[in-house]
Amino acid sequence: MKRRKYLVLFTLFLTNLVDQPAPEVVIEQGILSGKISPDGSFFEYVGIPYATSNINTRFKAPLPPPSWNGVFKAVEETSMCPQASIIGIIGSEDCLTINVYIPALARKPLPVMVYVHGGAFVLGSGGKLLYAPDFLVKHDVILVTFNYRLGALGFMCLGIKDAPGNAGLKDQIAALRWVKKNIAAFGGDVENITLFGQSAGGTSVSLLLASEATSGLFKKAIVMSGSAISSWAINRQPIWIASLVAKELGYNTDNPNELYEIFSKIPFKELVRAKPEKPLGKYLDTQLLHLPCIEKNIPDVEPALTDLPYNLLTKKPKKIPVMYGSTSKEGLLIISKDNEETVSERDSKYLFASDLEFQTEEEAEKEDNKARQLYFNGQRMSMNNIMNISDLMSHLYFEIPPILESEITLSTTADVAVFNYYFNYSGGRNFLKYLTGFKNETGACHGDELLYLFRGDLWPFPISRKDKKMIDWMTKLWSNFAKYGDPTPEDASDLPIKWVPSKRNDLKFLYIEDDLSMGTIPSPEAYRLWKYMYEKYRKLSVDRVFDDCILRKPVVMKCRKYLVLFSLFVMNSAGQPVPNVTIKQGVLTGKISKDGKFFEYVGIPYATTNISGRFQAPQPPPKWDGVFKAVDEFIQCSQPSAFGIVGTEDCLNINVYAPTGAKGPLPVMVYIHGGAFLLGSGGKILLGADFLVKHDVILVTFNYRLGIFGFLCLDIKEAPGNAGLKDQIAALKWVQKNIAAFGGDPDNVTLFGHSAGATSVSFLLASKATEGLFHKAIMQSGSSIANWGLQLDPIMIASETAKELGHDSKDPQELYDIFAKTPYKELINVTVGKPLGQLLISNLLHLPCIEKVFPDSEPVITDLPINLLKNAPKDISVIYGSNDKEGLFFVSEVTNETLAENNKLKITGSDFKFSSDLETDEVTSKVKEFYFGKNTISWETRMILSDFYTHLYFEMPVIMESEMILSQTNASVYNYYFTYSGGRNMVKQISGFRDVIGACHGDDILYFFQAYAWPFEISEKDKIMIDWMTKMWTNFAKYGNPTPRFDETLPTWKASSKDNLNFLYIGDELKMGSLPNEGPYTFWKDLYSKYRRTNLL
Repeated sequence: MKRRKYLVLFTLFLTNLVDQPAPEVVIEQGILSGKISPDGSFFEYVGIPYATSNINTRFKAPLPPPSWNGVFKAVEETSMCPQASIIGIIGSEDCLTINVYIPALARKPLPVMVYVHGGAFVLGSGGKLLYAPDFLVKHDVILVTFNYRLGALGFMCLGIKDAPGNAGLKDQIAALRWVKKNIAAFGGDVENITLFGQSAGGTSVSLLLASEATSGLFKKAIVMSGSAISSWAINRQPIWIASLVAKELGYNTDNPNELYEIFSKIPFKELVRAKPEKPLGKYLDTQLLHLPCIEKNIPDVEPALTDLPYNLLTKKPKKIPVMYGSTSKEGLLIISKDNEETVSERDSKYLFASDLEFQTEEEAEKEDNKARQLYFNGQRMSMNNIMNISDLMSHLYFEIPPILESEITLSTTADVAVFNYYFNYSGGRNFLKYLTGFKNETGACHGDELLYLFRGDLWPFPISRKDKKMIDWMTKLWSNFAKYGDPTPEDASDLPIKWVPSKRNDLKFLYIEDDLSMGTIPSPEAYRLWKYMYEKYRKLSVDRVFDDCILRKPVVMKCRKYLVLFSLFVMNSAGQPVPNVTIKQGVLTGKISKDGKFFEYVGIPYATTNISGRFQAPQPPPKWDGVFKAVDEFIQCSQPSAFGIVGTEDCLNINVYAPTGAKGPLPVMVYIHGGAFLLGSGGKILLGADFLVKHDVILVTFNYRLGIFGFLCLDIKEAPGNAGLKDQIAALKWVQKNIAAFGGDPDNVTLFGHSAGATSVSFLLASKATEGLFHKAIMQSGSSIANWGLQLDPIMIASETAKELGHDSKDPQELYDIFAKTPYKELINVTVGKPLGQLLISNLLHLPCIEKVFPDSEPVITDLPINLLKNAPKDISVIYGSNDKEGLFFVSEVTNETLAENNKLKITGSDFKFSSDLETDEVTSKVKEFYFGKNTISWETRMILSDFYTHLYFEMPVIMESEMILSQTNASVYNYYFTYSGGRNMVKQISGFRDVIGACHGDDILYFFQAYAWPFEISEKDKIMIDWMTKMWTNFAKYGNPTPRFDETLPTWKASSKDNLNFLYIGDELKMGSLPNEGPYTFWKDLYSKYRRTNLL
């Protein structure tokens, strides 16, 4: 059987198709191979080292790239430079890699477009998360993207030979030199290179235009929403900034050599985390710390910038064509986190930045009044005129600087083409406008143009016809400019307008909206004001770089509370301390939520595991002296991600969220995350506590070991199996011991989970090892009796895994010795296709297993769950349910090829036991006939395939397990069926089925949890659903009844009985009903009654 091309995950992420090799290419470093794009239209050579950087070259220009023997596989696309992210500090110091994307069939040599990513000089990478090449390369250009060092590692400027400054810019220059040397080998034209970038990337392009070090490295430039003459582009006091960082790390010095000694030895993660607030004084500056700087002349050091960019651009301009532009509502990103306090703080400052200088205070106040009159009609700033503040930010930081720079270029170079644009389009791919909560605003936020040039893996939603037209216009204009130096050459008949270049004293703008049109300066009054200001007051030297008030009177103004990032993320403000809590391990403190409504104690170690205890039950948690700061919410267990391998082996941390004003002891809800036993964490990226804790419950989330670390089962004492389940039990034991210290009731603990998390709850419900650890349970879209929940042949899976690592053995002890010594990242990278010949589930690898019983060990699962649930069920109240369109997620990536493969596969799982191959074939035929009739599994019948997945893997196992509990106990059992279709049905939207009515697998999650991963505005309709769901779940946790009689806000949810299953249908309204799909239920009930496996033989 041909191995399936993708790993289906019961979670919120999809992995890539297996790579097909691209032609080998010979470059100066050696031979390399790449891969072919999934649609076959272009070749990808990614993760190529273009230079070298490590701890020994911190803060310096990069060293030459490595060479190699043999063939370098250029397929690793998750390399990133160190930076903060929503999952903690990611990336590595040796991060200088470049990516080359080549159209497969175009005639060569091809124009080359080199893109510099944005991110406020602290975030981002050249990867496909944002910058997938699909849209551009179809126009027969080569696209090149790359990483460069960020933050302190890229822009620490100490003015000494060991840290001269601008290492990140020097990385960019090294990347351009690499392109110049090597791009011909990929079919690129070394004499036709266009450099382009957005935000900090646009500013970098502008800086490289100004730099003498880049002469001859590119022939055209596109500067998008950035400029080297913006007030935020240059660090004018780098030693002062460095001293603030040192103070944050516990040192007090402003001596450059001492600062270097500190920063050169500190672990990079600590350096990245250090983000002191800088006193801003009275100017409207940003909290950006590490920026490009003006370098000193140091022997044997090639500088990138030797003077202020304005001076370099006016005195030594490059005579090349340039495009300049901005979006219409850039400032929305900056005001997205504003409140009355931050607005009041802005209002206390001058409405200009510190790159202007005035002779007297009176002169500054006079010009400030002019700006206030223009933007606020003389009124104070407030939340009532927040959109005016957005306009001010748009103009001051983004719109006006590129216009002024374009005028410099026009005035200092003769006969150079300059094209100006104004992006004002509002469509479905304006992703930053959505993320910042302004989706109903017209126009385009900062960064909203990006996804009309790049596909972007982070925005996998369907593309509307209107947006497709915009993508076509944008990519044609940009690629035409790269080819010809003219975005609308004479033969560009497929574009609806001629883009007229600007002339000196006559700026022309292409307005990019629902239509393309030519016009004049977009904001003429703002342009005249800022042109006047900068012509009269611009600072032209670096010797008096900061107003004295910043150093002399730092207490005059209250320092701003948040870091403004001109990028894709907004960082959190520092957590405020909360009351200390004393637990068995010691004293700990946490932080208070942003709205002040609950306390957060996160990242508490509840157990210990490391390389010496791989695959075994966890050890007791550590103890400590002093006060443990429980504030690190980014800890994860080792797993693959869009950023590469993330997490650590020592990852067993727990998070406790307690409402601030509630009287204890409070009911406790312990949530087990899903993720196919391979992915996920208990963190707030998906599991923010806000919605649940407002109902006066304590929420607990936690990590457990995943993949091979959590579920390697070798039937030996060193690897007995189910380490991940044993982690879950350790977390529950920790809760029993410690939750009272947080105000929780250890005698009222509800265990709940989704998908693999719900399946875990079901396993723990069946296990004898969990007696007394929880008192109620909720299973959402998962069951231990589902055929994907249990691994019946773990030795075979382990053997196949070892084979991928280059070992051939089926001996458990030998396998253990292999896995115990293999670096964890290598283990995580192993993907094996199980040769079981069954639909869908055959690619889930490391799962719970049935354990052997060893002396001095406590097994979790000692028999098939069906037997455990029948023979020794827990007599506790339970909620069971599923979603009506679970299967949509699993057909979102199907193709005609994979569907044709499915026709060849058996359609039943390992939880069936047949007496012969003939019987297997008969049942397969029976199932196919029931669902597909005389049709085959094909593109036309994929929605029926979705129904099949829904029923077999989620809906029917959950119902059947609820029947077993009803038949064996007197417990209250509540069944539900989630059909709601709203704006927080995240997985359905990501899977491309936004317009399908109903709920996909995982679509219920965000009606329980606030989530960093989905920061969109919540509609009134969705708020009602959040209130319903959280009330019912917390009522169940409190009372064992989701709709107690005294709660008149909810209809009565009637419990099921042995003779009658009652379902609460959760849709636009709540209503009781009978079995959702009686025909499929009867069909599967009959099959399982005849063929269900009841033993391992």
